[in-house]
Amino acid sequence: MFASWVEDPDGDYFKKHLARISDFLLIAEDGTKMQGLGSQTWDAGFAIQALLASNLTDEIEPVLRRGHEFIKASQVKDDPSGDFEAMYCHISKGSWTFSDQDHGWQCCLLFSVMSPEIFGEKMDTEQLYDAVNLLLSLQGKNGGMTALEPTRAPKWLESAQHQLLTECTASVIDALVLFKKLYPRHRSKEIENLITNAIQYLENEQMPDGSWYGSWRVCFIYGTWFALRGLEAAGKTYNNSPTVHKGVEFLLKS
Repeated sequence: MFASWVEDPDGDYFKKHLARISDFLLIAEDGTKMQGLGSQTWDAGFAIQALLASNLTDEIEPVLRRGHEFIKASQVKDDPSGDFEAMYCHISKGSWTFSDQDHGWQCCLLFSVMSPEIFGEKMDTEQLYDAVNLLLSLQGKNGGMTALEPTRAPKWLESAQHQLLTECTASVIDALVLFKKLYPRHRSKEIENLITNAIQYLENEQMPDGSWYGSWRVCFIYGTWFALRGLEAAGKTYNNSPTVHKGVEFLLKS
């Protein structure tokens, strides 16, 4: 593609390239900056969950509506082109990427339990089914969830890459528990098995001091926050789960 637009600066490739410059170049206080990868979907997901938790829905309705539309529009609608399995690629339809569609479906589920008069048209059910299909395909044999694709490498390489993540596993539990409440008949047995195995994974991954390792931020408080949220969604509490009890005690001491 690079050669194509260099050879023909008036061609379609060059025009498409120019149209995306604003996505990567920005003017800051100290000059021009370039970014190779943003975190738009990631940031939007966390921001919307925080706003919903504030109980200020009536005051921030326009913000939540725009956020909902962004999340809906950001879902990947197709699998990779061509014979992607022969190229060792995995399905992508139904997923959300870290940055944007070109590169946290929990928010869409939260909006699904609220009035469309406030947040606009709900996400199509089939799109949520696509997301569930993708999540069910990403669980490892030990119950952990991967960030990108199923674990294919030997265990020693998996350990080096840290493919199975506490954050992903806990987030998937959180999302699928809510999905079960909204759509109890859709692949219920498979979802229940995933949740059960994911809980076991989190319990096995807990450190002796009660914490969990946060793979993406190398932060034990970060990892513990995710783990406890996922376990809480599955009905584990300070009083009925020794794992949650230890996790809470770790946070209190930190």
